Amino acid sequence: MARTARTRRRLIRAAAGCGNLPPLKRIWPRHPYAVPSSSDLRPRFDPLTSLVGSILSIVVCGGIGGVAAWALVGTLEIGGTLGAVVAAIVGMVVAVALWAAGSAALRAMGLLR
Repeated sequence: MARTARTRRRLIRAAAGCGNLPPLKRIWPRHPYAVPSSSDLRPRFDPLTSLVGSILSIVVCGGIGGVAAWALVGTLEIGGTLGAVVAAIVGMVVAVALWAAGSAALRAMGLLR
């Protein structure tokens, strides 16, 4: 079944919106019946790499937040249940701030979408 120029333009416009496709000349060669192969539609970033990176950054940010909370509770000499609650709150706030700052920095450098 031949593709009309209008259909081809619509498909190219839709493909350009997702951002995961290689240059158009690889997808639409001169042959009018060419269809992109599955290797042409592969995402640029490997999902497993993204998952491992996210887990690693969660562990690092959580560890730094925990150390910061432990240092604050130790410096203020707060013990017991109140110390645990303060440490949990401070640790989570520091970890989230580090996560947000790191994510913003990586997006500004173009390393993260």
